[in-house]
Amino acid sequence: MGSPLLNPYQKNSIQTTLRRLERSLRIILSALTQAQNGVLQKFDDDLEANKKEALKQGITPMLDLIQLLSVRFELIPEPQSLRQTIASLLSSSMAELADIRTASLTRYGQVERKRKSIMVTVPAKPRSRLKTI
Repeated sequence: MGSPLLNPYQKNSIQTTLRRLERSLRIILSALTQAQNGVLQKFDDDLEANKKEALKQGITPMLDLIQLLSVRFELIPEPQSLRQTIASLLSSSMAELADIRTASLTRYGQVERKRKSIMVTVPAKPRSRLKTI
């Protein structure tokens, strides 16, 4: 097909940027179409229905553009291991949980003795289950 349109560094830059954009667009689309509320995370549904619809309709052409550019610049999707992605997310979350243990909280001030017994720890059983991933 002749000489490539982009050198490898340019191609990598475009591919990385488009991959991040696609991820963001898909997260936005998911947030617009599914309830995203959890225990400590809550989104106020402060978008009117017509604005939600406009956003959804605006995302489709952007995803189409990503597809078009991927073909034009011969970008190849890089497979990502679902197992490794989940393990990475859980690993960093488990590390962050260590910061809410009594010993770590003392850097923000003294933890009352009677409160120490009720501080949150990640139970061993779920932790070991998560390690199997």
